[in-house]
Amino acid sequence: MTTALAPSTAPIRRPSTPSPACMPRRRVRTQASGPTTQAHLPVDITVRKLTDFFRPGSSAFAGCVSIRGTYSPVVAGNRAQVVQSLAQWIARRPELAQSPLPLQVRVHPSASRTTRFPVDAAYVARGLESAGLGIAGTERCDTADLTTLTALSRAVPDVITLAGPSGRVPNPPTNQQVRANRVTRTVPERFRTGFEIRAHFTDRWWGATDRPLLVSDFPDLEEKPEQIDVYTDASCVPGSSWSAIGMACPELGVVASAVLDREFIKDHAQIRVAETAAIAAGVMLFCNSARRIIVHSDSRPALQWWADLESIPGRWSTLRSYAVHEKKSHRNAEVRWVKGHADCEGNLWADRAARLSLHAARWDEEDAVRREKFDNLAAEFRWR
Repeated sequence: MTTALAPSTAPIRRPSTPSPACMPRRRVRTQASGPTTQAHLPVDITVRKLTDFFRPGSSAFAGCVSIRGTYSPVVAGNRAQVVQSLAQWIARRPELAQSPLPLQVRVHPSASRTTRFPVDAAYVARGLESAGLGIAGTERCDTADLTTLTALSRAVPDVITLAGPSGRVPNPPTNQQVRANRVTRTVPERFRTGFEIRAHFTDRWWGATDRPLLVSDFPDLEEKPEQIDVYTDASCVPGSSWSAIGMACPELGVVASAVLDREFIKDHAQIRVAETAAIAAGVMLFCNSARRIIVHSDSRPALQWWADLESIPGRWSTLRSYAVHEKKSHRNAEVRWVKGHADCEGNLWADRAARLSLHAARWDEEDAVRREKFDNLAAEFRWR
């Protein structure tokens, strides 16, 4: 039996608002974003470690900073001096004068495989803050910065800070723009540049400050020679403060002459000390010019010291430490005895080079006169 339900008499409720599906859609208007202002100034810093730069066994640091493509001069010194020097360069930048923004410091790795970050990022931040610079943040990047890395690839720093805890740069640095095109050098140019670097450090270690090392031009070589002979000699006035060394390489046509630094003389010149210094300086200057070098000396006492460098008295401790460094660093060098003032051509030229610098130091000749005499000697040696 089926029962039909009666229709309900209750009023039907209708929605007071239309359904969202029936409502017209509104267009969401997005406001055009204006140009955003940079809240900080990016600063890129790269620091590399220098081994045996100022003296054997000591470590130093070289650093460079760049702001918007302009990099600072490369400064060298200890860790605090480098950071303070870079901070002073940043403080003088016109970017900070126009808009004093806080710095976003980014520390990049160096090209060294062993010591990529010789200075910690937090240490750099503390050094910049101590110089009065505002720091927004500091980060350690894993990618190298090509701007500062290109500047650090040069062998000799632009500014060397040796003394003073503040590390103040002696001369105001000049801004240098990074070159867009990479400069390619030929094989002879690379050999010549490497020899100039060795000559620079040989002068720094062994030469006197007022009379620098004089070296003739390096020849154009397409490949490194297998073996070269280097002849060294020394000349001094016993008991005085004048001593000089000379070096000659007949295969390369290179001759060098230098006045020894006072550290190796001690106001009492001795020929044995000067001859030992000449051997070490010859090894340092020509060590990378061939795969094997043979250094010839006519001093048997100096050869005895070279065979046992620990036997050098403590009075010449600087000579001993420098010679030990050269002997251990360059295993491709061999030292032999040669009869002096005989028919050996290389020994005679080395003796002439040593006497030239000794005469200039003893009679207080002007450096221009000494250079002119050396140029004549080098030309005669080259076209012998």
